[in-house]
Parts: sequence; C-alpha cells; structure tokens
Amino acid sequence: MYIHHRNLIGVFVYLGLLCSCSHSNLERIVKNAVKDENISLEEWESITQAAQEENVCCSEGQVNIADLKSYVLDVAHTKMRGIEDVTFPTVQMNTFMNADSSKEPIKFKFFLERSGSMIPYDSPRTKGDFKSAISRLLNSIPDRNSDNNLMYVVNNSVYPYQQTYKDFLRSKDIFNDTKGLGDPRYTDFTCIFDSILTRTQANELSILVSDLIYSTKDMTMVNPQKIKNEAQSMTTSIFKTHADKDVLVMKLHADYNGKYYPYNSPNKGVHYAGNRPFYIMLTANPEVMHRIFFDDAYKEFSDMSRLEGFEDYYCFSRTPATPYYSVLLSDKRNKGRFSAVRGSGTTIHSVEDFKADRDGKVSITLAVDLSGVITDDDYKEDKDNYEISSLSDFEIDEIEEIEPEDRTQTLEHYAPNATHLIVLSTDKEIKNETLSLRLKDKLPEWVEESTSEDDTDVTSKDFSETTFAFSYLMQGIYEAFHPSTETPVFFELKLIINK
Repeated sequence: MYIHHRNLIGVFVYLGLLCSCSHSNLERIVKNAVKDENISLEEWESITQAAQEENVCCSEGQVNIADLKSYVLDVAHTKMRGIEDVTFPTVQMNTFMNADSSKEPIKFKFFLERSGSMIPYDSPRTKGDFKSAISRLLNSIPDRNSDNNLMYVVNNSVYPYQQTYKDFLRSKDIFNDTKGLGDPRYTDFTCIFDSILTRTQANELSILVSDLIYSTKDMTMVNPQKIKNEAQSMTTSIFKTHADKDVLVMKLHADYNGKYYPYNSPNKGVHYAGNRPFYIMLTANPEVMHRIFFDDAYKEFSDMSRLEGFEDYYCFSRTPATPYYSVLLSDKRNKGRFSAVRGSGTTIHSVEDFKADRDGKVSITLAVDLSGVITDDDYKEDKDNYEISSLSDFEIDEIEEIEPEDRTQTLEHYAPNATHLIVLSTDKEIKNETLSLRLKDKLPEWVEESTSEDDTDVTSKDFSETTFAFSYLMQGIYEAFHPSTETPVFFELKLIINK
C-alpha cells in the first residue's frame, strides 16, 4: 500500500532548516534505496531509523514523515542522475512516526444486517454455521470486550445495539434478540455504506455482516436490469467520496432455513432450506488494513480461511504495493549468463553482461515477497494476471511458491523473506531497457460466479451459490476505486537490463 509522488522538484525551505547539514550514512542509504525509483518497506524502515539516529527531519525524537519524504526526493533529484519518480511505502501515514505510534490497539465496530432474508441464517432449524463463523471472527478480536468496540444493527438505517460483544456471542438467537431495531422489510445500502464509511475513523476497523442483496422499498414490478444498474450506480457514487478507505469483501456460505424474499416480491417470502452465501465486509484506512494482515496482534483475526463456510475474498484499494524483490544470481532456473550491476549489494534490481544459453535462451529468476499483497495465492500464481513491458520480449516462464527445499543459501542472502519465485525468459536479442512487471488488479472470477441475474426460482441449481445483483454492487465499488479505463495494478516491479 504505497503512494506515488511524481515530478516533485526543488528544495523546500523548511526542509533546508531541518536537514541542511551533510548526513553521510542517511544519504548513502537513501541513494541505494532510490536507484530503482521504488522504496521497499524494508528500505523505508532503514531510512527512518537512520533519520532518527542522526536527528534528521525530527522533532522531539519523532520523524516527520512529510519532511523525510521531501529529503529523500531532494537526494534523488540532486544527487542521482535521471531520477524523477519515487514510490514511497505508506504503511505509516501519521505526520510523525516513532516506535510506539503503531501499537495503539485498533478499535472495532460491528454492523449486522437484520433484514427478512438474513433472519433464516440463525434459525433454530439451521446447523448454526452462520453464528459459528461470526462468533469465531469476533472471538479473535484482541480485547473484544473493550468499551471502544461498538455494535450496530442495520436495515432501513443504522441503529446502535446496546448489548456487548459478550452478550452477542452468548445469544441463542441473535436476530430475535435484535428484534424491533429498524425495518427488516428492506435494506438501505445507500445509508448503510455511507454511514459505515463515515463512522470508520483513524485506527478503526468496521465489520459489516450482510447478504448484500440490494433491495429498496418499491421493487415490485420493477425491471430487474433497472435494479441492477441502480445498485452499481449507488456504490460508485458512495465509495468514490471516501478515497481514504480500503474495503475487503469476503464470501462465505451457511445453512439457511426460512423465508427468502426475491427481488420482485420483497414483502412476500418463499420458503427455502439449504446453503446460501453471505458476506463480511471490512472497512478501514490503508494503514489499519495493513496492520490487520501483518501485525502479529491480529494474526488470528486475519486468518479468514479458518472461518466456517469461508470461500473467497477481494480487497479494494487505491494504493498499489511495491513488494521487496531481488534477482537471484545463482539459481537452477536461470539460463545463460548475467551479472549484477556493480554496487547492487544484496538487493539486485539491475543486471548486465548477458550471454545466452546454448539454445539461445536467457532466464532470470526473481525472488519476490508477495506476502504484503492482499489477494489469494491462486491469483498471485496465475501468469495471465501479469503483464510485462519489455523491449527484449521477456515473458513469464513460471511462478512458484517458495517451498522449504527452495530455501537455498542464495535465496537467504538476497531475499530471505521472499514467498515466490518468478522466472522471466526470452530467446530474443537482449536490449538495454527497464523491464516492467505488473500484477493486474482485476475483479476476481468468483465475483461474477457469485452473481444471480434473477433470484425468483429458489429451486434453481445455482441458487445456493449466488446473490442477486452481487457483481453490480462490486463493479460499482471497483469503478469508484479505479475510475480510469486503464487496468490498475497490485504492484509494479522494474528490472534494469544492460546488455
């Protein structure tokens, strides 16, 4: 989750006052970090540590992030020839950063949809899958009984739930215990989404449990395509005004027994018994979402696959990541000969002196840490999800998750935290270039596969797996996050090649 600064030039007066003298160690670290125009999280941590040690861009022992970034850009523009763009990590977005600033516990807000089609998930006749999944999620919240953790019930609006997490977990019938809160006949997602996005403040995570079925007061006799188009327009309109949030949508399934309300008869239900999908939506600013997945305190909470009925997830984010990566000079997958550009150290992003193998092929193995990319492993390992820009016509030969037997001395030296190996190959002439490798950020296939165009037939074979208009809601959010016609990316890696 990174922020891109483009073409920032000049020396800031305030920066000059703070950072006017020579800082040889900090400057050296910065020069090494910006050589490839991408600063990894590991490199950024080294920069901030050096800044603290030398009291550069600091106030009362705390690093001013804005000033430090300006210092880095100044070094890049004045000391490093030809560097105009620098990509910064945004894990720390506070104005100041110190060792304890990220340790404040995250506050949790829980929103439960209580509508007609939600109540049968916790019917006494079900196996209890729904309650089990939610209970396991809430039980994994550190300090879940804190007064800072709030609960709400949503349907036609958002209503405070006066009980505690402990009361909720002990409940034998959560929908009966929340009876009387709001109007369960329809769900006003315009109000709900806007309220959640607005109420989720810094250092907070909001959890919405819902079937995400778009329904309004007057849907009887309305063209279903009109309803779906309205759902898409609604989410685009709301989410584009909250650019400071990341949103993760998780699909689960659970036993269901009771009345289901199709789009064309919101006031007259049809009995259904069987599996039904439901969804858990997490909302937070990018720094909190990052902590949820990578702070050890929330390790249990972020292990979504352990939840009863878990199927898939997707995270909407406007801030692409730049993972740590390095070329492995000695690897069984390499073909031909090449060497690291002098001064590369233990992070190799530039290679030179190429000589093809006997079959005319060159293969370069990249070790990449994809643990910070919030998407599932199948997506990361699918070559069709990547795109390469290369004058030498390099292509992805293979993508492998690193197994214990792959942890060679070379890997431990150049990329000890790498999770995947990406092999780039070509049999064409090597040219001087900056190769670009991108992982495209597309809506995953499971979103479309989870969508029903018509939910009036509860006996249809896909009814147990699909949700009416679901992909339209998701496409609306996607367009709010990525309004450009260009396909967004999870990350972009650059490899400098000198023949």
